[in-house]
Amino acid sequence: MKTPDPRGLELPLILIEALDGAARELLRKSTKQTPKARRKIGATLRPGPNMPMWLALVEAVRPHLRVYGAKSKLARLLELPPQRISEFLTSRQSAPDAERTLRLLHWLSLRQRGLNPG
Repeated sequence: MKTPDPRGLELPLILIEALDGAARELLRKSTKQTPKARRKIGATLRPGPNMPMWLALVEAVRPHLRVYGAKSKLARLLELPPQRISEFLTSRQSAPDAERTLRLLHWLSLRQRGLNPG
């Protein structure tokens, strides 16, 4: 397997830094509005105020899915049914695993550069 070129990671790192900034802002706003809930160590995180980076990623992805068929193409890329994409991005009932989240970040970085992934 070919090792990825580290120079190609520059844009995804910029994207992650932008998401981090947005996530910190969402976290700051959400902590003012909701009381802290105790969470078991090692428990699965569910989408909500305790996942500000995921919420920032969802907000960054949603404008790119307005074109007809974009959600289906993304579902094929992530190897998921389109209903799962809706759960992740619209109803926010669940979140993808780590590999699919990284694929989603890569897809978003390509879309932001004007490229057509997949």
